[in-house]
Amino acid sequence: MDTCSFVVFVDTTVVMGTLSLECPAEIKVEIPIGKMDTLLSWSEPVAITTCNVGAVVTLTQTEGPTNGSSVGLGISSIKYQAKDHCSNKENCNFSITVTQKPDGIELLPTGTIQISPNPVKNSLWVDLGTRRGSELKIISSQGIPVLVRKQIDPHQFHINVSELKAGLYFIQISGARQNNWARFVKE
Repeated sequence: MDTCSFVVFVDTTVVMGTLSLECPAEIKVEIPIGKMDTLLSWSEPVAITTCNVGAVVTLTQTEGPTNGSSVGLGISSIKYQAKDHCSNKENCNFSITVTQKPDGIELLPTGTIQISPNPVKNSLWVDLGTRRGSELKIISSQGIPVLVRKQIDPHQFHINVSELKAGLYFIQISGARQNNWARFVKE
């Protein structure tokens, strides 16, 4: 009968290894004029470690709006930090740029809302047809609200636009289920 024996030595020396973190690419989003923010989601950074203590990596967002939240107009910086069990740390960052699309509005189909005259000098006639609205906004082509009217009761009404500067404007009618848009030119 043959026997065999062997000794196993376990090396408990920590191998620091490396930690790498791959960040998402820069994100650029255009939203309709008049909208000031949008909900955004992105792929979380991917972290890989060669640390021999454990392959667990802790990923923490350290700056910026959180994934799946509302992101406002402008540039937001997003930063993440990854740590592994060997005390390796790696950072990554990317930016999200939210701008208003120059002509990215949803226009109502012909006959749903009527505005006249267009172009207009002093008084704009608005006919909502069968639609109802709770708020009316007139928004400049730069995306800045210049007139807000709450509680739109009648389906037809006049709006005094004589104080507006010449240029392109958008009308947003906010309703219970959706926002409706139209545009006009002020002479």
